[in-house]
Amino acid sequence: MIRISNQTLVNNAVFNIDQEMANLAQTQEVLSTGKSVNQPSDNPSAFAQILSFLNEQNQNQAYQSNVTSAQGLNQTTQSALQSLQNILQQAGSLYTEGENGALSAQDRQNIATQIGQLIQQAVGIANTNFNGQYIFSGSNTQTAPFVYNGNSVTYQGNNAVLTLPVGNGENIQTNLPGSEALLGGSKPYGNIFQTLINIQQSFQNSQTSSLMGINNPPYTVNPAASINSQLGNFATPPIVNANLSFQIDGVTINYSTAAGGDSVNSIIAAINTNPSLSGVVKASFDPTTQQISIQSLNGKLIDLQDVPNSTSGITGNFTQFMQLQGNLTQIQAAQQLINNNEAIVGSLSNRLTQVQTSLQNQSSSFTQAISNLQAANVPQEITTLSLQQTALQAALQTSSIVLQQTNLFNFL
Repeated sequence: MIRISNQTLVNNAVFNIDQEMANLAQTQEVLSTGKSVNQPSDNPSAFAQILSFLNEQNQNQAYQSNVTSAQGLNQTTQSALQSLQNILQQAGSLYTEGENGALSAQDRQNIATQIGQLIQQAVGIANTNFNGQYIFSGSNTQTAPFVYNGNSVTYQGNNAVLTLPVGNGENIQTNLPGSEALLGGSKPYGNIFQTLINIQQSFQNSQTSSLMGINNPPYTVNPAASINSQLGNFATPPIVNANLSFQIDGVTINYSTAAGGDSVNSIIAAINTNPSLSGVVKASFDPTTQQISIQSLNGKLIDLQDVPNSTSGITGNFTQFMQLQGNLTQIQAAQQLINNNEAIVGSLSNRLTQVQTSLQNQSSSFTQAISNLQAANVPQEITTLSLQQTALQAALQTSSIVLQQTNLFNFL
């Protein structure tokens, strides 16, 4: 007969009790968390899938954070552009008011002062920052992009377009470099600061200047040479072999862009020697700044208009060729530049909303998938808990009897 020691009986009783208590504790954890999988041992396969979905969810949340940041920057940019548009509208109203020839010199100076205030406001808006980063600086986000010295505005940013990842392999633009958005990029038409400065100068000095040097970088204009070979690439379409014209205060000036045709000097001479413009305006060219200027000699604002050439299909010839525009034309070009950029920002805003919706849907899918793997069958777990409690109670009672009756013959 095999003899069973008291220690063996004790060990078996303790083991059974521990096993029932462990089962009960696991079921209680499932009921308290509502999750059937809380650790790898609960269901290794399901636990691995849950970890994979959690990693996807974390990446999704990072993408959503990027979208939220991009939306904040986008809204700030939209607000800045709208404010700049309002400034241009105010400048246009002041210029229209100033066109009244009955205004006194003091009235004109007052308008120039108001334009100067608008310039300062525009620079302040252009130096807007979002979360400590300047929105129009390109990648130089810690540097204020625009500096106004009272006579000109210089750009300290760069042309970098910034992006943020918003999905696997998908990045979205978050900024507009000020060099393109506010200065007009490689073509100066629409440079909002120079436009405002030119308007201010037209009231201060009765002078209209080109928006920038008329040289075609990296070349420097020789004012005595034919403009055909020097400036043709500036026009859209390129102006070659055409007889063109423009008007100053209604007086027509003709010039030729054919090879060997007019030069900057000859065009200036045509303006300055025209009898109808004598005592009205004076044209000049600054070789240092490469700017052509037309100054009023009678204190009135200058009306500069292109004469479209229908036979050659060319319009905007003088403004494209010399980058010299009438003040109202400059304002309209600046407003159009802002409109174009508002359209870009609006399109980016729509794309961000679409991406955000997609990410939120993905997040919901991940959450549901995790829930499906983790969710406990509460009614079933409650039944299991009841059975385990009964089993534990039975184990305790049996162990108590066994430990009290250590002689096996007591059970015969």
